[in-house]
Amino acid sequence: MSRLARPISVAPMIDVTNPHFLQMLRIISPRYSLYTEMIHSNAIINHREDISRFAGVAHEDTVVQLGGCDPGNMALAAKIVQDHGFKEVNINVGCPSDRVQHGNFGAVLMKTPHVVANILNEMEKTSVQIPVTIKCRTGVDDLDSIEFLHNFVIQLSCSRPPPHIIIHARKCHLRGLSPRQNRNIPPLDYNRVWQTAKKYPQAVFSINGGFRTTEAVIEAMSKIHGCMVGREGTCSYHLNLVFHFPDANTILSPVMDNPMFLQQLDRGQLFSIDV
Repeated sequence: MSRLARPISVAPMIDVTNPHFLQMLRIISPRYSLYTEMIHSNAIINHREDISRFAGVAHEDTVVQLGGCDPGNMALAAKIVQDHGFKEVNINVGCPSDRVQHGNFGAVLMKTPHVVANILNEMEKTSVQIPVTIKCRTGVDDLDSIEFLHNFVIQLSCSRPPPHIIIHARKCHLRGLSPRQNRNIPPLDYNRVWQTAKKYPQAVFSINGGFRTTEAVIEAMSKIHGCMVGREGTCSYHLNLVFHFPDANTILSPVMDNPMFLQQLDRGQLFSIDV
């Protein structure tokens, strides 16, 4: 049922999806959307001539994830990204870290969906013509009802065209849990994402959270437009659970026969990935 050119994507991960890691994934297979680490809008604006050090060289498959809450700055950063040849940007509305909260962006923005809508509107006014996507959670703190999530989607769906929304199928706790704990302790609720995608067919949805096998990804793709994998998918020695097409298997097979490589990749040691 996908309406996406690249329905499978690799999630933005701080200290993981740097330009070098994305280039490795790009070599393995060119079929997937690859998200950069979150980059604050001010970093893009203040280093506009050198954004390749944050996002790498522009590729068709690269999505630059932006963090920030000021509509004007976010729009300017997105325009700079576009002018450098990138084909898509993403707004981070899901990171729960203390530092991000103190900057009033990330997951805390789910509490003020009108701000996210203002960012989208400002990007349109600033002639940002590349696709803009949103990555969020199912809820934050005690704001975790399905009605809360639906209200969030409704406010974003008023933009034209409606954005592609990637939903991490967990709520997050802005107090009491670390970012790592927020990736594991809140229970997954896939049904809430399926229900939301079904209720708002005018928007495009992807699901994120806990996808470890090819079979799980394929099943998700039968219910929603896209599936995003993160640490659990890209750090397993079954790396080709995502890159499972023939070109990827051909490239990976000589490497995957190396027991040391398998052991290190399974533990996330090759790229110091915190799983």
